[in-house]
Amino acid sequence: MKTTFLSFILLVSAGCTHSTGKTAASVQPLAERLQKTESAEKPQQTPALTEDTGAPSEEYADYYLVVVNSSRSYKALHEDMFRISNRFHISIDTLGRYYNTETNAIVVPDDDEDEIYRGSYYPRRFESLSLSIENADYYDDTKEFKEPEQFPAQMILVAGMYAQKERADSLRNALVKAYPQTFVQKSSIYIGCMH
Repeated sequence: MKTTFLSFILLVSAGCTHSTGKTAASVQPLAERLQKTESAEKPQQTPALTEDTGAPSEEYADYYLVVVNSSRSYKALHEDMFRISNRFHISIDTLGRYYNTETNAIVVPDDDEDEIYRGSYYPRRFESLSLSIENADYYDDTKEFKEPEQFPAQMILVAGMYAQKERADSLRNALVKAYPQTFVQKSSIYIGCMH
């Protein structure tokens, strides 16, 4: 544990800079160090076929998710999410969703302005460095249907989602010493209109 902490301190100290007019070094959070200039590249399009014409669909894109943990226990993932946020300075983005303890599901509030998704799951679909808890089935390309078959569903704690695998690998490498089960998962994600 001391070795892991020392390694983390050395990593953080490498990103330290002197503040203008101050003698103390300021620590640059992991989240800032991992953010690179946004590339002009679009995510790699997945050649899915449309149902009506059989033509390739451009409404899917390949993304790489950095998954820190997986569980059917929302409480356990929620606690991990806050620990990671505090330790690595990664923001939390729930997309306005919450865990409904009556239905054991991650849902959009019943009073949300988007009537279509009220009381149901709305997935994370675009590139970002932020923590969120997601339904694992939605990101599992081996499943034909993206809806959970039972509740509570298997959930994943996602720390980042990237179009470039290298960026996902970089975040994974930063987290894996503290969270050894962290892995990168490629997923074909629907990026078209959800209405």
